[in-house]
Amino acid sequence: MAEALQGGRRWFMLLACVVGIYVPFSLLGLAQEEINTARFGPDQVKFHHTMFLVFCQCAACALVALFVKVVTRQKANTTPATQFLPISLLYVGAMLLSNHAIQYLNYPTMVLAKSSKPISVLLGQIIVHRRLPSLSKLLCVLLTVVGIVMFSMTESREVKSHGSKVDVELFYFGLGLTLLSLSFDGIYGPMQDALKHSKKFAAPSSVTMMFYNNLWAALILGFLVVVTGEMREGVAFCVEHPSIVPMIAVFAFTLAVGQNFIYYTVVQFDSLMLSLVTTTRKFFSIVISVIVFGHHLNMYQWLSVGVVFVGLGLFELTSKKSHAPPKKHE
Repeated sequence: MAEALQGGRRWFMLLACVVGIYVPFSLLGLAQEEINTARFGPDQVKFHHTMFLVFCQCAACALVALFVKVVTRQKANTTPATQFLPISLLYVGAMLLSNHAIQYLNYPTMVLAKSSKPISVLLGQIIVHRRLPSLSKLLCVLLTVVGIVMFSMTESREVKSHGSKVDVELFYFGLGLTLLSLSFDGIYGPMQDALKHSKKFAAPSSVTMMFYNNLWAALILGFLVVVTGEMREGVAFCVEHPSIVPMIAVFAFTLAVGQNFIYYTVVQFDSLMLSLVTTTRKFFSIVISVIVFGHHLNMYQWLSVGVVFVGLGLFELTSKKSHAPPKKHE
């Protein structure tokens, strides 16, 4: 009876984690696409203040992480705050690039391209740690690349058939921004791992890492938006078009909530379960965007999406097997 109750409790906790990841990140995607594609006011103007938007998100993530640190009474961090600065600089670059890219790409295309993050992480590991990946990982990455290329070629043909030469150039520009954002992800990911396994300091918790990364990011972006005048312009836009304020609030705080549920899932279950949840969540985000915003994906593109997520799933499985501890022989 006790085992049944314990098992039921774990299933309930898993369901709560799945909902806690799916819902915030799905709302984040919808808010991000709405902010960058909607037109506001009688003049039908678009919101172009990307730096102000990312500043709001980083500030919100830092505040939520600080709240979680205080509530959970975590141990004092022994890693110097300056150690997080290089990671934050790359993190800011990745966020700015991906949020600017959506102005030129539809959301399903950007999500699919960003789903190839394991590729950039592998390259980052090769550059930072000088460690070559296994053949199985390379084959999984190759499968993912094939799927993304198939999807991008089909989307490019769709843009050519329904748009101008400028539209095609903007599509590839947006794709280039996304790939550059991924390269930043690929570098700061291994840098975070190196900081966690540093022998000089005690490993910072995920919440501590989240807090300092976003704190530095908010300080850097806060300085930039003030100096460039984008803070004034962003606030003025919100005052003139108050309908965008709830969208920015959803965009800012859903990432913070989702990141905390990711941390909780890793602690309560394992990274394999987290990988399964986050990978299927990305597919779910594409489906929601297609339904809500009316994007058209043909059968060839859905096949490409399937190929990408099969590659991602196999990559995660091979990654977990390679990190699994060896079995003890009795």
